[in-house]
Amino acid sequence: AGTQYKDIKQQLKDGVRGLHLDIYKGSTAGSVNLCFPDCSVINGGTLAATLEIVKAWLDDNPNEVVTIFLDGAETTADPAAVEQAFVSSGIDTYMLPSKTVTGKWPTLEKMISDGTRLVVFAES
Repeated sequence: AGTQYKDIKQQLKDGVRGLHLDIYKGSTAGSVNLCFPDCSVINGGTLAATLEIVKAWLDDNPNEVVTIFLDGAETTADPAAVEQAFVSSGIDTYMLPSKTVTGKWPTLEKMISDGTRLVVFAES
């Protein structure tokens, strides 16, 4: 079932800048897991743990921008738990605010200089 044989940290090191993460309700209250095609086949751990890895990588690579695509509209993942994973990992400080993209997108240079080097798209 898996098509990615390198972990997230290695993928980022190798040049991957876009991550597609399938989210599902976690086994503990208020948690979100990364699974494919569901958690009975591949359970990639918690969203928060993966976001901590991405945040550490962004901390170490101040001139890079990463995009995360969250896929999980048809799962039972709680939106508040997803938000909490971003906050608890600390990666929320890098997020490009959605209000800034209602019109003209900032350049990569502007995103880097502003420290908003994480773009997140969520399937609704």
